[in-house]
Amino acid sequence: NAEYGLQYVSFQGSESCSEYELTLEAIAADECFELEHECLEDCSVLCDILQFDHFHYDHCSPNEWKDYMFEVKEEHLENNLIVEVDTAFGDNVVTDFEAVGLYMFRDTLPSDRKTDKFNVFSAEMSWSIAVNSHELTVGNYFFSVKCGMSPVKFRMLAQLTTAHMTEGERVAGVVCPGEIMYHYAQVGDTTTTASSGHKMLLSESSTTYGHAKFTIQVHSGNLFYLSRHEHPPLKLIPPYQSTSYIEQMSTNTLSEIGICDMTAGQHYLALKGGTECSHYEVTLALMGETEACEELQHDAQAAGNAYDSMTHLYPGHSIVGSCEANSFTDYYLNISSMDAESNFVLEVHDALNDIDTSAI
Repeated sequence: NAEYGLQYVSFQGSESCSEYELTLEAIAADECFELEHECLEDCSVLCDILQFDHFHYDHCSPNEWKDYMFEVKEEHLENNLIVEVDTAFGDNVVTDFEAVGLYMFRDTLPSDRKTDKFNVFSAEMSWSIAVNSHELTVGNYFFSVKCGMSPVKFRMLAQLTTAHMTEGERVAGVVCPGEIMYHYAQVGDTTTTASSGHKMLLSESSTTYGHAKFTIQVHSGNLFYLSRHEHPPLKLIPPYQSTSYIEQMSTNTLSEIGICDMTAGQHYLALKGGTECSHYEVTLALMGETEACEELQHDAQAAGNAYDSMTHLYPGHSIVGSCEANSFTDYYLNISSMDAESNFVLEVHDALNDIDTSAI
């Protein structure tokens, strides 16, 4: 199923030099089988190795699983990890919102395919899973695509987006419902800007390092944004605001968030997925101590005061939570006019596999 463009094959030397000959011939599509890689100790499990920033084209039959893997190394840890699957390319036409499901596994690929990281519904024909820099660890990550009720052609893209940003840098990313992505400015005696190479310390006696401003441009969907000094925000806690592609287009304005009077350390921008996946770009500008700076003010209308202490649920997306003995944990779900014509099923899974049927 080669498409128009360059097609590559590569060889890597092993323990000794090797002389080889390479021939090329055209064969019928039904006689072609892609290379499979044995990526687990269990020789019965085969999967393809994903390369960062390269599309991987594949297809699946109804209810078939396709498995992929890549290794996260130490040098990757200052990044957010994003894996996307889409069906909207070339003359490929797919209209089923549940055409495929995308599932993520850490370290091993379980035979039962149970995971709390998955995406099984997309109105944009693009399914994605993100792991932010705060959660990313060294090791193997496995992603599985499960075909729906019909055969589907799809492509996958694995990307690392910068979490640690420098002045003037523009970073693109995607965040989906239930996910949170981090970008941060780091200041201190050893921090330099990308554009000038000089340290950001403004004076020898200063205890602050001026201000920072993140600018957010949304290309699709909607999201929430918030900032914190020194520590990444782990959940959506005021003050925060929301923005969307439609809002920015209609007002012809981008969203800006100031981080004022920075002390030595890391200062975070967090982007949390809204009601649909959002593609965005973020830029960072550094400002001096004497320049005007305003921290984010909470927009109560963005979520409603009654919901500030609750977690937002989104159809087709899992959320991991916990509760103490005899305590309540609250969630809420927005039902649109289109959703009102559907049945609603809520499932809670006991991650401890406790046999106590009255545990929750």
